[in-house]
Amino acid sequence: MSTVGKPHPGFWCEWRHIDGERIRSASQPSPESAVRWARLTVRILASAVGPYLVDRLVDRSDPWWEDAVSALERGAEFTLPLVAEPFSFAWHARPVLFVPVAGGKPLPHRTTGGMPWG
Repeated sequence: MSTVGKPHPGFWCEWRHIDGERIRSASQPSPESAVRWARLTVRILASAVGPYLVDRLVDRSDPWWEDAVSALERGAEFTLPLVAEPFSFAWHARPVLFVPVAGGKPLPHRTTGGMPWG
């Protein structure tokens, strides 16, 4: 049975400045991959924040990440606001249904992974 054209669940993730300006965004197929993307992306932001905050953000054992996975698995949104003066930004992830665009190649939301042109 073909799944072309059928909605499929995933997660929409964004890093934003507190004023709402988007820094980065991505679709992800699972709560774990959403958190992995957030942790990788924060390393890019690390040059703008203090060492204490960076250490917590990249520490896999920090409860922030466990709370995020737990919330997303329950189908709840999760927001992590971060302040490292003078910078303030937030990571937000929420469950979504991705609807493929008919005839779109590559599909606009690649929650199944792989290269977008593959």
